[in-house]
Amino acid sequence: MKKRIEPTVDLINTPPHYTTASIEPIDYIRAHEMSFCEGNVIKYLTRHNHKDTPMQDLLKCRYYINKLIQDLEQEYRQA
Repeated sequence: MKKRIEPTVDLINTPPHYTTASIEPIDYIRAHEMSFCEGNVIKYLTRHNHKDTPMQDLLKCRYYINKLIQDLEQEYRQA
């Protein structure tokens, strides 16, 4: 029977890639009442240098920025 090893880091509540700054991204996002897309930009931009896949996080960031731009362009067209 394999022995279960409990992680020493709480990857659910305080993952290291979110706790390196003075404020966690979720707290910043909530404080500024950001939308889903805006929040994801902050999340992925904040953590990209602290993960093994920085390019993937920056591409996700760009995806959400493009969504925000598309939404704004659509809003301008309807005005």
